Amino acid sequence: MEKNNLSFYFPKRVNIEVTNHCNIKCIICPHGHDLVEKKGYMSFEVFKKIIDELAGSQYEIPQISLFGIGESLLHPRFFDMAVYGKSKGFYQRLTTNGFFLTPGNAEKIISTKALDFIEISFDDKAEKYEKYKGGKIYDIVLDNIDNFILRNKDIQVLIKFIQYEMEDQFHIFEDIKQRFNRDNVTLVACEVSSWRGTMGMEFLSEQAREKIFAKIRQEPLKMKCRNGADMGMFSWDGSLRSCYMDYNNEKTFGNIKESSLLELFFSQKRIEFIDNIVSGNHQQNYICKDCLSPYNMNDKRILVASSGQNTETRGSHFNVVHKIV
Repeated sequence: MEKNNLSFYFPKRVNIEVTNHCNIKCIICPHGHDLVEKKGYMSFEVFKKIIDELAGSQYEIPQISLFGIGESLLHPRFFDMAVYGKSKGFYQRLTTNGFFLTPGNAEKIISTKALDFIEISFDDKAEKYEKYKGGKIYDIVLDNIDNFILRNKDIQVLIKFIQYEMEDQFHIFEDIKQRFNRDNVTLVACEVSSWRGTMGMEFLSEQAREKIFAKIRQEPLKMKCRNGADMGMFSWDGSLRSCYMDYNNEKTFGNIKESSLLELFFSQKRIEFIDNIVSGNHQQNYICKDCLSPYNMNDKRILVASSGQNTETRGSHFNVVHKIV
């Protein structure tokens, strides 16, 4: 598609960060280091404006993700939002840490039919939860997942396991694989992210840090990160920010409260930002200059376990999830 066609700059997917509050302070996340500067909840009116303008545009959005850097189930009107988005016909995704995937919320998710795909972040051992997530919540989350996958028949579920020490051989413990074995459940083990270089990762081993910070600068252009170009990322305050990883809104293209959705997506600032990415000149973008993703996004190792089959591949976490979807 030619870049002089505006549809080239319309996002391939949209994330709506309904809140950036989180109940857990994982040390592999900016929340665990108090790096998220301003927190809040998106108003229903702002959410509705985004959804209405997406639904009313001439461009197609394959999916909407109802999350950002926070725990979306904390939002008091999350289910109102999810139901409204589904009423416009959108395929909708949620990522959750599982703590609030309670029997009551599980029933709402299943009965409203507002979500099509749920990703749950989980650790396969209680010791990992205490070390990396800072709390004794393993049993709570495990019970919530057990209950949800037992009752859920229609929603595609992905359970993600972080490989904190970046071992040469990724693995998911066999008892966990057997426990979560369902036709609509996929298990994925993936590497740690440094959140575009904003976290030093001192809590990991030296070997793990070396792997995380290794920049593979010889990747061909087609293999480099395109997150900033392909994603429309709305922050909880209505700002259209440059990338999911830009958790403090350091680079934004305006606010949906003040502009139309198309004005934001097709602003000159965003077009220039995308042009730098698709031409491989990520370093021209302030928000990308210290990020490792332009160089190693598609070299990340990922283990996928589904229906008794294990497949190790390389690529971005999103692209692997997209194939499953």
